[in-house]
Amino acid sequence: MFALCPTSDGGYRKSVKWRIVWIKLSLRGKSSYFKRAEVYCALKQAEAATADFAKACELGLSSACERKCQN
Repeated sequence: MFALCPTSDGGYRKSVKWRIVWIKLSLRGKSSYFKRAEVYCALKQAEAATADFAKACELGLSSACERKCQN
């Protein structure tokens, strides 16, 4: 699993790219959507985060259903 960690070389953006790969390969996509949403929040991309939280919720991750970015 990939960590949510800010780095000066664009670590958040790399994390988003890896999450996309992980979602495509993983049967546990709901947690990957949730983690990617957290990365989008850190990048202040609330619209993308909201979409990923909604997808994680749709896939059955109840903790994502009420989650919002707090930027």
